[in-house]
Amino acid sequence: LHARLADAGLARARPNQETHVSCTHVAGTWGFADPWHLRTGRFDTACDAFAMGVTFLMVLFGKEAQDPLIQELCEDQSTIPPLESIVDPQAGWPPAVASQFLEISLGLVKLQRRDRLSVDSALEKLQACLRSAEAPQAPPPQAGSASSVFVRGEPLDFPVVIRPSAAAVCT
Repeated sequence: LHARLADAGLARARPNQETHVSCTHVAGTWGFADPWHLRTGRFDTACDAFAMGVTFLMVLFGKEAQDPLIQELCEDQSTIPPLESIVDPQAGWPPAVASQFLEISLGLVKLQRRDRLSVDSALEKLQACLRSAEAPQAPPPQAGSASSVFVRGEPLDFPVVIRPSAAAVCT
C-alpha cells in the first residue's frame, strides 16, 4: 500500500487569508478527494481532513483507498460492520485503540462538512488515544506477589511471581 494525502496542505497555502482555493480543473487521487471538492472545485482544510481520514481507514483496515469497504464508510456510516471483522488482523491493533482510531477516522470522512472533525481536533483525539494506550493496564506488582504479565494491554496466560530482587530492578 502507498498511502497518499490528496493535496494535503494546499488549503493552508492560500494567499491573503482567502477562505478557499478554487480551480476550474479538479484533479486528485480517486478515493482521497473530498466529494465536496470534486463537486464544487473549492478546496479548504476540511478537504485535507477528508483525505487524512481515508488514509487512517487504509491503515486500520489494511486496504486501498478504493476498496469498497472504505468507500462505503465514506458515503454511509449508518451501518458499520463489527470492528473485529474489518480491522487488519496482521496489524495487531488492541481492540480499544482500534475502536478509538475508527471513531477518529470516521469523524474525518463525514460527508456533512459541518459535522466533520477538523484536523486539529483529530490530532488532539489521536494524542489522547496514544496516551490511553501507553497508560499502565494494571497496577505494578508488589514484591513477592503473584501477578500477570501484560503485553500490549493483554494479559498472558501464565502467572509470574515477582521476587524482591527482580522488583528492585524493575522500578
